[in-house]
Amino acid sequence: MQQLGRYTTKWLLIFAAIFAAMNVYSAAQPAAFTAGMKAYRSGDYKTAQRYLSKSAAKGHAESQYRLGKIYEKGFLGKPDNAKMVRWYRKAADNGHVKSQFKIGSGYAQGVGGLPQDPKKAEAYMLKSAKAGYSKAMKTLGKLYKKGKYGFPRDKNKARYWTKKYEKSK
Repeated sequence: MQQLGRYTTKWLLIFAAIFAAMNVYSAAQPAAFTAGMKAYRSGDYKTAQRYLSKSAAKGHAESQYRLGKIYEKGFLGKPDNAKMVRWYRKAADNGHVKSQFKIGSGYAQGVGGLPQDPKKAEAYMLKSAKAGYSKAMKTLGKLYKKGKYGFPRDKNKARYWTKKYEKSK
């Protein structure tokens, strides 16, 4: 019976820690982000932009990413490359892996108002891939294999990132 009590206590502590973490995560989501995402999902991009700008200004990476997407897709009229890059870069610098990939892709291809810069492209994509973003892993594997967009042709790196991608599925 004592063993059961020790395990029960252990599991209660684990569940309490998980619950506390969930509450901290939920509290970390700014109210402006929540309102912005509700508007974003309903297609009200003007309202989304207003709310997301508030939380993005406070360094909220997902808000910054969503603003980048709004400007990339032209949801407020026409695409705005300067604003898109500004928000994606802020999100990337705050560790947002999709934004790191997008900025890396922009530098690789020289699109979105970014100059083609293979070194910057590689740096951003590596950050994204090392953080676990599978699309970055897959892309790096292809770029190293083909030596495309100024990336060096490197069979070892190509193999490494292709295997990492396959394991991430």
